[in-house]
Amino acid sequence: MMSLWGRLRRMGNMALAMVGRRAMITCEEALAAMHELLDGELSPDDQDRVQAHLEVCARCYPTLRAEESFRSALRLATEGQVAPEELTVRVRALLHEAAGG
Repeated sequence: MMSLWGRLRRMGNMALAMVGRRAMITCEEALAAMHELLDGELSPDDQDRVQAHLEVCARCYPTLRAEESFRSALRLATEGQVAPEELTVRVRALLHEAAGG
């Protein structure tokens, strides 16, 4: 008799989507929301749903870990540094434009 996890692995992500009677989001949805998750921009419910998917999905988990590692390395590499003024001005202009201003 195959174990529960063996059956789930065999059935793929669709089976994982119903674990615990709570429908999980798709890989595409989880990956699309990953940066918002890491930036703390999701509602608590959306955060729980995205985090739950990323932690159990064999396809998505490595992407999450790679992004977390990249962000950590970037923080360490830029610690104590200030962005050049022209970059700051350009980013503010782009944000203003994106906001419809």
